[in-house]
Amino acid sequence: MAAGQSETSSIAPVKVRTGNAQQRRSGKGPSTQKYIATKVTEGTDANGNPTFTKEIVRYDDAKGSNPVVIGSQKTGETKITPTANANASDKIGMAEGGPLAKTSGQQMESTRDSFGLDAPAKDNFNKDNNKSGQAKASDAPQESSPASAGAAGAGDAASGNTRMSFPKDLKYPIDIGTTKQDVIKFDMLKYEPKKGQAGQVGFTLRSDTDTRIIGSCFLPIPAGIQDSSTVSFGDDSMNAIQAAAAEAAITTLSQGLGAGAESVVSSVKAAAGDPETKKAIESTFAGAAVGAENLLARTTGNILNPNLELLFKAPNLRTFNFTFKMSARNSDEADEIIRILRFFKQGSRPQRSQSNLYLKSPHTFKIKYLHRAAGTDEHQYIGKVKECACTSVAVNYTPDGQYATYTDGKLVSYALTLGFKELEPVFNDDYEDDNDTTIGF
Repeated sequence: MAAGQSETSSIAPVKVRTGNAQQRRSGKGPSTQKYIATKVTEGTDANGNPTFTKEIVRYDDAKGSNPVVIGSQKTGETKITPTANANASDKIGMAEGGPLAKTSGQQMESTRDSFGLDAPAKDNFNKDNNKSGQAKASDAPQESSPASAGAAGAGDAASGNTRMSFPKDLKYPIDIGTTKQDVIKFDMLKYEPKKGQAGQVGFTLRSDTDTRIIGSCFLPIPAGIQDSSTVSFGDDSMNAIQAAAAEAAITTLSQGLGAGAESVVSSVKAAAGDPETKKAIESTFAGAAVGAENLLARTTGNILNPNLELLFKAPNLRTFNFTFKMSARNSDEADEIIRILRFFKQGSRPQRSQSNLYLKSPHTFKIKYLHRAAGTDEHQYIGKVKECACTSVAVNYTPDGQYATYTDGKLVSYALTLGFKELEPVFNDDYEDDNDTTIGF
């Protein structure tokens, strides 16, 4: 295409969370469905270099009814400017890190090959799409920040060589962006610990994961994806004497010593009126006095009813494992595979403080399945995954059972196995209302 020519992406459905900021961060606020496409127009600057502007077009439905431009982003700008047609939820969605802004960036990316650009022009395209360095991932800057830390406030600052920025468009196969193939997206996140609430008992929520992305990788959805949710239950017993003692202790703590004493007296009177209970108490205390356990069973053949019951103990954290076999078809794809291996290996490692006295938490990951035939929204029919720690990275350099390289030494195939564990459990209220038809977590 030449200057002045434009290309419009396919229409994608996007869910925009409204409500207050905390509701939007937690994903529990009300939502509205949008249908948008992105129109990209090529231009030139004063030196004849290609430039690219984009417009976000909103429709009433997936068929493209009633198109209205709700936002635009000119060359050199990093944020989307809402038009007079944008309503309140449009503006929320188009804000930095919002779902409309993210989808529009992906839609713009899908139009890139339609312009027939060379490498320098692709760099300009990526820059105008807020993805500088995408065309040549090896040129992506590695930012180091001595003020950045994995666990803020714990110890001194991170080492000056700690990597805090990674490429945001790593992908295998290298041309997967030009297809409609469903993908799994790994967003690397800057780790953020939970903090206590001032003046209250409890913890605050972590900030939205979209605001902490420092790198992204797209891979084909592998075989054998699954999830398993479990909770822990355990046997627990409490006989009548223990229950009475516990009730007296609780009463004393909540209502005072006098009320506790009354509870003890009431229990003793009740026991005195029941011969079996009286005998059980006598045997229990007598056994304790002489050091003979189970005196009641020895003398009467009875035991106190332990009231054995299965009780809830704790939720369990879910784990996820993925294996990807990546075979390079050319040198560029081999370079991309190597960057992907580096992405997971380096991103999952702990960080050293400048003094080397502390170790800080590694970066974390957000995992999403994307159903690209219906746009770039999260897959509705595969279980969602919460923020995860990458617990293991394993690479098999000879997955075909033999050593094989190209002439430049790059291996023909690599097998990458990743292990993840969620940072927090899945709770009942993490699921949406009864009218929601998605699987959810």
